[in-house]
Amino acid sequence: MSRKSAPSSRGTVHYPLPRLPHPSWRMAAAGEAARAERVAVSAEDFWNRLGL
Repeated sequence: MSRKSAPSSRGTVHYPLPRLPHPSWRMAAAGEAARAERVAVSAEDFWNRLGL
């Protein structure tokens, strides 16, 4: 292999990787889910305190 940049001789085509979102989106999504769960639980607690 004396060539520096050999063409794809194995038959594999290398596509550019898609742009992935920042890893912080995972934490943001987890925070949103936790916040929504807290709101739902607090709403149930609110109705339970009313005794309905």
